[in-house]
Amino acid sequence: MTTRSIGRWAWLPIGFIGVLAASGASAAAPSTAVSCPEATLSQLRTAFIPNRGPTPAATATMLLPAGGSARLLFKQPVGADTDARSFRVFEVDSLSPNRMNGQEIPLISVDPAPGDANGRFRPTDSASLLVNIPPAWPPWLIRSFVILSCKGQQFSGWGSVTAPVSHPDVTLAICVVLGVLVYALAMAAVFAQRQKPHALEVKYPAVFGARPLKKLDFFNPIHLIGNAFNQGSVQKAQVILFSFLVGELVLALVLRTGTLVSLSSTVVALLGISGIGAATAQAAYQQKARLSFDNWAWLEKNQVLKRPSAQDSQGPMWRDLVLTNREFDVYKLQTIIFTIAVASALIVGGASNLSDFAVPASLLGILGLSQVVYVGGVLVKPPAVSNLDDAITRLRALGETVAAARIQKTDTDATGKLMASIPPDHPVASNARRQYDELADSVVSMIESTLEIEADRSKLELAA
Repeated sequence: MTTRSIGRWAWLPIGFIGVLAASGASAAAPSTAVSCPEATLSQLRTAFIPNRGPTPAATATMLLPAGGSARLLFKQPVGADTDARSFRVFEVDSLSPNRMNGQEIPLISVDPAPGDANGRFRPTDSASLLVNIPPAWPPWLIRSFVILSCKGQQFSGWGSVTAPVSHPDVTLAICVVLGVLVYALAMAAVFAQRQKPHALEVKYPAVFGARPLKKLDFFNPIHLIGNAFNQGSVQKAQVILFSFLVGELVLALVLRTGTLVSLSSTVVALLGISGIGAATAQAAYQQKARLSFDNWAWLEKNQVLKRPSAQDSQGPMWRDLVLTNREFDVYKLQTIIFTIAVASALIVGGASNLSDFAVPASLLGILGLSQVVYVGGVLVKPPAVSNLDDAITRLRALGETVAAARIQKTDTDATGKLMASIPPDHPVASNARRQYDELADSVVSMIESTLEIEADRSKLELAA
């Protein structure tokens, strides 16, 4: 064999080794044959997942809201430009790397992680994935998810999370049932109170004039917002509406995500404005529209006020929300309009926006200003009840003066003061009696026009 032929055969082992090396390289590096952004979960599970340990991942909330926006945290930076990463999320039946089977779920947005309390997921090295998880039954079922990240066409990491997933329909049903239950319990208390005569009905003015409720009145919420005078209060309606809405939204958020959200300063201000407005309005109304207890007790003792029958008595009515003393109140209407507008914004914003819910400062100012103007209107309105209260006090004093004049066999002068003596032909206490009767006639007219309660003039007659 010549040297030339030996050289030709010497290339055969080298070529064989090269073929083996090429075939081995193609079998050992399947990752170059599969594009991470387009690969199926089966391909990713076979080509990448078993060869790399999981990257830390977690849920942003204790519960994941199905049928809505849920956030998953993944310790992979979002990156930018050539370092940018893409992400994919799959729901799987098992978290075992060799048994992951499932389907991809929609990814809405990717943002840098907001950062958590323990500093585990930071904006610089972690991503926050907003996904839309489909509902499943039963509610709060523990479900598993796999997160995959790709850097360009290459696989860069995977992680897994498990968490209970809430159901929107069940959450809505619980909120509705609980709201109905709260209303039923509150209305049952009012219903039981108004169904039978109160033991203090004669002595306690707030009970006076309240008619017993009928069965259909149980479904009329106006009876929950009556004030001390058994009239519908727009301020109490505002308190109940905002308290109920905020409470229901917070409950819905707990059932959906398992977290309590801090209320924004605007929501706190709304609750504060309505609560303070209701308390101030009732205090001002009582100050301007209520007799002193001494004079009320005197009228009750003498049975001057004619108590209406149960059929004629009235309780809170819807018209009370826009009327004040039979006069249309534009300030109440203003409060109602803007209260409905803000309540609608709360409902549309939903529970997830309670922490950053905001109302323009001008609109919030209008709500507060309407409360101030209403209270101010109550304080500056003509003091009819105060005049009545003063007249009853003078009438009681004149009655004592008439009694004193009879005992001393004298009379009063034009100013109402007792005289030392009277002429022999002057009737005893005639002038004092005339002054008393004139004031009694005026008091009866004032009672009926101011309190809108019929008065019995004969009960004010002095004994002979």
